[in-house]
Amino acid sequence: WLATHGRLAQHRVLGPIGLLLAGMVIASALGVIPANIENAQNPEPPPFFPPAFFYGISFVDLIIAVGFTVSVVMAMVNVKRPRDHAFWMISTALWALSPGLVRLLAFGMIFTVGVEGLSLIDFVFVATFPIVAAIVVLMIRMRRAHPALLLALGGNLLAFLTAWLGDNETWRAIANAVFL
Repeated sequence: WLATHGRLAQHRVLGPIGLLLAGMVIASALGVIPANIENAQNPEPPPFFPPAFFYGISFVDLIIAVGFTVSVVMAMVNVKRPRDHAFWMISTALWALSPGLVRLLAFGMIFTVGVEGLSLIDFVFVATFPIVAAIVVLMIRMRRAHPALLLALGGNLLAFLTAWLGDNETWRAIANAVFL
């Protein structure tokens, strides 16, 4: 917004601050994965937090962290091409949206009507629909399937596989070996 409204100097000052924040986002996302794998080891998990959620969401979080990182790097590489720079910056928000939206929906339900019979996997599934829809609408409105948006779309579609990934023995073995 700053760059397109004649405030390029401010935009250039805030860029390095944004890069620092992006590094923090990436570090925190990668830091959550080992904790999720540890939580999956609970011998008597509560129904709302099945082990499949922790394993599946760890894989999705890993892809989100990589996708977010790629988007930040590509935004820096394309700093001299404002349109491409903007697409890559927009995609960083689309990568980061999923974890926050899942928490918002889950906490909203927990504190209002309860979550009897549901698990966090259900919330991941529900939260993915509006994000995917937003990306598709953005591509339609822009009349362009920019690589940044295609990458974000692919990463967000992966969230639909959280349950399958969480039950996948190969991924569980890899996650246990790497993160425990």
